[in-house]
Amino acid sequence: MRVIFLGLLSMFIQAGKFLFGDFDFLLQAFVTLFVVDFFFHLYQDYKERVLTFKTSFLRFLKFFGYLAILIVAVFLDNLLKLSVIREMTLTTFLFNEISCILKLAVSFGLKVPDFLINYLQELLDSLSSKVDP
Repeated sequence: MRVIFLGLLSMFIQAGKFLFGDFDFLLQAFVTLFVVDFFFHLYQDYKERVLTFKTSFLRFLKFFGYLAILIVAVFLDNLLKLSVIREMTLTTFLFNEISCILKLAVSFGLKVPDFLINYLQELLDSLSSKVDP
């Protein structure tokens, strides 16, 4: 039984590496930040008494949307023999999750250092100005 379990676990790990690339720091950080953001949103919805199954389920589906985009990025990296598309995609997702967490922290009344909010706002403004000239 143990051999079967280890074989299945190894198969799932190999499939995950094929689909999402290595389980490196970026992917682990992204999953961690997404979970923190998910539970912050659940708490905010509960606090404002607007917690519904539909909104929670849609936020959960957002994670699978991120993973689908990540799969496309890994396939593009493999197709074009690059290693930068996956990293750029994960970095963008990380910045998005960090900004969401900081916005929620400020809405909860937690003290967030001004330099961190200003730096993140400048970074988001520069990214949006590059996208929308």
